[in-house]
Amino acid sequence: ALAEYDTILKTNPKNEEAVVFKAQIYIEDHKSDEAVAILQNYVKKNPQSAAVWYYLGRAQAHRDNTKEAEIAFRKAMSINE
Repeated sequence: ALAEYDTILKTNPKNEEAVVFKAQIYIEDHKSDEAVAILQNYVKKNPQSAAVWYYLGRAQAHRDNTKEAEIAFRKAMSINE
């Protein structure tokens, strides 16, 4: 599945759904560092993506980075308001 998302992101790096699903796979595989890296890269370019901020919070929580997780979750909620 990762290869499929990589292919999608090569042709369309702004594909939010592919970024989120790729991050989910990394989180489920206990590769939160990889998830954080791709999610942070995406939100730098697309800071109004509530879904990506939410998954960044999940990835940070899996890394036991409580403060960073809270910041990301709050950002996701503020976008959805």
